[in-house]
Amino acid sequence: MKRSVVCISLVLLSTSAVFAGFDYVIEEGRYGLPSLEDYETLLMTGGGGDSLNLDDHSLARVEGTSPLEEGYGGIWHLNVYGEAHLEFLGGEVHQLDLGTYGTAVLSGGRIDRLSSRQNAWKYVDGPPVHLVPNPHITIVCDLDSVVHNPQTNILTGTWLDGMAFSIQLIDVEGYSPAIENIQFIPEPSTLLLMALGVVSFLHRR
Repeated sequence: MKRSVVCISLVLLSTSAVFAGFDYVIEEGRYGLPSLEDYETLLMTGGGGDSLNLDDHSLARVEGTSPLEEGYGGIWHLNVYGEAHLEFLGGEVHQLDLGTYGTAVLSGGRIDRLSSRQNAWKYVDGPPVHLVPNPHITIVCDLDSVVHNPQTNILTGTWLDGMAFSIQLIDVEGYSPAIENIQFIPEPSTLLLMALGVVSFLHRR
């Protein structure tokens, strides 16, 4: 527990210094959320909107939203495409969609539905040539709590802060099953790596 608190504190210290480096900062209210392109960045700590779209090499860090309500609060659709990256630490989302080479790290909050239009495997040169896992979604949680029901395709578990999650996975024909596109990480220091990744991204721009 102490280690988790230290890591979270380091995350807050690491990120607070770079908040001004984001192209968009949303803290409250209802917005027509932006469509991020190129290397644009967004920090969201509150508020909500109908849809948030990430494309190209953009990055969004969502730490919180208003309560989820269609047409009013939270984020109804969150789309991550191109080579964009999402860091979702809190807030409420109705549906999260990933496609092309988009990536996401999920470590808190409410996500009702998760759809994946990606291939979760890649070929590696041999000999012999073989397939290895290549997941695009990372979930930071208590590994012992994770349960996937193959009949309902519902994924349940507990975030590291003790809050439960229940996510309806959506498989898309022609792509890998969503569960194959997820890796589970138990280490709270992953949150620190996420924060350092934001710093690195902003400096590279």
